[in-house]
This record gives sequence, structure tokens and C-alpha cells, in this order.
Amino acid sequence: MPHEALRCRSCPVNRLPRTFGASLLSILAGAALLHVVTSCAEGDPLAPSAADDAGTEVPDATLIPEQPDAAPPSFCEADQWCSVTLPVTTQVSINGVWGSGPNDVWIVGSPDLILHWEGSKLTRSTAYQRDVPSATKLTLFGVWGSGADDVWTFNAGNALWHTGGADLWSASRADAPPPMPSLVTAMWGRSANDIWAVGPLSHQTLTPTVWHCDGWRDGTVKWVPSRADVNNNPDFFGFRYSFNGIWGNDASVWIVGQNGKTRRTEGWNGESTAWTPVESGTSQELNAVWGNGDGEVWVAGAGGVVRRLSRQADGSYLVASLDLPTRATVFALTGFGPNDVWAAGADGTLAHWDGATWSLVEVPGEENVPNDLLAIWGSGPDDIWVAGQNLLLHKGSAVLPGTTMRKP
Repeated sequence: MPHEALRCRSCPVNRLPRTFGASLLSILAGAALLHVVTSCAEGDPLAPSAADDAGTEVPDATLIPEQPDAAPPSFCEADQWCSVTLPVTTQVSINGVWGSGPNDVWIVGSPDLILHWEGSKLTRSTAYQRDVPSATKLTLFGVWGSGADDVWTFNAGNALWHTGGADLWSASRADAPPPMPSLVTAMWGRSANDIWAVGPLSHQTLTPTVWHCDGWRDGTVKWVPSRADVNNNPDFFGFRYSFNGIWGNDASVWIVGQNGKTRRTEGWNGESTAWTPVESGTSQELNAVWGNGDGEVWVAGAGGVVRRLSRQADGSYLVASLDLPTRATVFALTGFGPNDVWAAGADGTLAHWDGATWSLVEVPGEENVPNDLLAIWGSGPDDIWVAGQNLLLHKGSAVLPGTTMRKP
């Protein structure tokens, strides 16, 4: 992963976890950055000082002891996890990956990072404010689309950007009509006209945590809040829990979040929807949800918790505990069948479920310190992307251009 290896090797990527506590949210409600990359301009322990140069004679090059050769690079091969060369020179936190296919993949993060894979290389894009060339300068938390001509990216500073597939983004903000979610952590939709967004609860503003819209229309979008809590407390407007993850199919839409709360609905009906609680078998914070066409839904989150919910004949769900062999927090899930599920999370955690057990995948880290993995997406089992702090990986049946080397 290219970055300023000497100047920034000791510089951390400051980020807040994607699990939001209620007390913390009241402080962060107006914050624009969640995964923020800090500068290394000051206090660089590896930068030479003026005192170091004063009165120091530079030895003849022939007198400098020969340094041992670095370990030869490991070249990427098909079906390996390979590092992707990024067109940036600074530290980054990649928070979201989504694509419409193998040759159309969007990658977003911090600081102000939008990358597009178009089949042969990565190109950098910039989010614009309603066609005015003013960069966001904000952390982008994720990306989702219904297709190549309908792509969204979003951040925690109450802003959404939309593109029809070209390198030009239009913005809609919460402080401009019509209203929209103020904090978005995940999006999903059945089509360009049936889109959902979820985010953390703000106890200051009591902002709803689940929203629905009927699509982007001529630079505007109308978001309608959806109450996902049951037994609503009228004194609290019915908004009591944060929801962090969302996934759905033609049959139902699922959301997961705080205290293991899991909800499902058959979809938007007119101006509202009815959410049904589903027992997840855990009270841990849930960040990710994914399902397959066989009636199974997977949820995962803090402490390496993974639950598989299997639909029964009577409509109920049987809960199976399939926790990872680590207590690292899971941030993202994806899969391609009941025996092919992937989980990505903190401390470089990348795990694969083969139908019987989890296997942990060794992921290259910076200076032997594992980086958090924050997003995972794939067009199929032979084309999978994983992203996180200073790291973008790809695994496929063919070696992609720009992914010829893997960190040893």
C-alpha cells in the first residue's frame, strides 16, 4: 500500500469504531469526521533536524556498511489476497466498497477519498456540492448503488452524494430541503426508487435512525423516517436504538444495531412500513447483516459475535451461534451461499465460513500491527474486495492490474 513510508510510519489513523454508544453520540452528532486521517507534518521522529546536519561530515559512500537485502516481494497469484496499489501518497481509511460488477467498483473513505475501479486501473474522483467544484473534505463512511448508473456515497456530516455513473457527484444536505437523514452509516435498496438508510441515534436531536426514499430526482431526494422500534414510547418519539447495518432481498429488509436489536420488514408500503423484531440471541452491538436465498440471515458485531438466523416453516427463526475464533469486532459481512460466508473486522480479522468452521486469513499489516478491516464486497466468489486502514485487498480467479504484489 503506497504511502509516505518514512514520514508516516509512526502516525496513527485516528478513527472511531462503527459501534456508537448513546453517550458518545450526543457529543458526535454534529461531528463531520468518524474515520479521520491525521497529519504527520509535526513531530516526525524520523525527520532529520538542523542539529543533526550541523558539523556532520557525510562519509564516503564506499564506507557505508552494506545493508542486508530486503525480503523479496511475494508476487500475487490467482486466488490469493493481493494488495491493491492506491493512487494516493498519504495514509487513508477506506470505509466502504461497492460495485455493480467486476469492472465497476467504488471505494470510499477518508480523507475525502473516492476511487473507481473500471476494470484496468483505479482512478480518483471528487464529490462536488451541487456541481460546484468544492471538495467535501469530509470522511465518506460508505457507498452503495442499485446499479452502475445509480450510486450513492454518504458521511456522518449529514450529507449524501449521488452520481449517475460519471465522475460528477451531486450533493444533498440535511440543512437543505427536503429533509434527509442526519447521520448515515449504511444504505441498501431494492431499486433506484426503493432505498433505505440507517444510522446512529442522537439523543440531542432524537433524529430517526431508519429512513426510506423513492430515489434521486433532479438533484433532490425525499427521505421519510421509519420507526423501527416496537412499543413506541410517545415521550421519546419512538426512537430508542441505533441501527448500524442493513441488507435485504425481494422478500424482506433487515436492520441490526444496538444491544443486538434485529428487525425485518417486507418493505415500504405507501408512506410507512411495519418492522417485526427478530431474536438475535445476543445483546452485543451488531454492525453487519447479510443473507442468502435459502432463508438464512447472518448478523455479526462486537466480540466476534456471529449469529445465523434460519427461517422455519411457521415463519419463526432458529438462532445458531457461529462466533468467530476471535473476539475481534466484526464490521462487515458478505457471502455467496450458505457455505461461503466472509467476515471482516478489527485487528486485521478476515474469516471465511465453509459450511462447517471458520478459518482465519492472514492479512498483511503495517509494521506487524494489524489494520482494522471496515468493508467487504464481492461480485462473486472469484471477485472479492476487502478494505480498511491503509489497506485495500482483492482476491479473484485472475490477477488484476495494479495488484501484482502482496506484502510479505
